[in-house]
Amino acid sequence: MKTTTRSWLAMIVIGIFTIMANLDASIINIALPIMSKSLAVPISQITYTVMGYMVILSGLLVTFGKLGDIWGKGRIFESVKYLV
Repeated sequence: MKTTTRSWLAMIVIGIFTIMANLDASIINIALPIMSKSLAVPISQITYTVMGYMVILSGLLVTFGKLGDIWGKGRIFESVKYLV
């Protein structure tokens, strides 16, 4: 496979994963009123769910970035692809 083709393929795959992560965060925000009502918790407290999700996601991003530097980006990308 040519280098330019591989570069475009990698860019498309990363773009799809980025869109899916943003879609996931949007779904959580849309579900907040329903979660609040079914759990009988005020909406001001249930927003911590979104913050906790984003903090964990950010922490994993940094962790896997460092592991990618140590073990190789391709190897980490392949393993995380099946994790998510």
